[in-house]
Amino acid sequence: MLQGAEIGKFQILLVTKIDRFARSIIDCLINVEKLESYGVAFAATSQPIDTSLAMGKLTLQIMACFAEFERSIINERMKAGRKAAEQRGVVCHRPRKDISRKKLEELVSKGLSANACGKFFGVTTSTQV
Repeated sequence: MLQGAEIGKFQILLVTKIDRFARSIIDCLINVEKLESYGVAFAATSQPIDTSLAMGKLTLQIMACFAEFERSIINERMKAGRKAAEQRGVVCHRPRKDISRKKLEELVSKGLSANACGKFFGVTTSTQV
């Protein structure tokens, strides 16, 4: 998106809400500044903010602060819920795949890429052995 703004693909970036644009205050402010330096306006449909005025910039900063706070609260609740579920014996993650480490090492020694090895075992490259 920023690359498109830099080369002038659009004149305004319209988002539904600030928290859909950025989840941290720093990211929001840096990216809005970059957009403005490229001559691209920033607007949110549900939150009337005019960043060309001091009051608009203050409003943007406050809304970005609440977006970051909301994200942190959701993260804390998710961790607490996952911990409580695990204590009840609920599996909260993908089950491990039973992959032969020896066979994997053999494939890697033959020069197969991580993608090729993953396809061989029917898993993604991020699967833990």
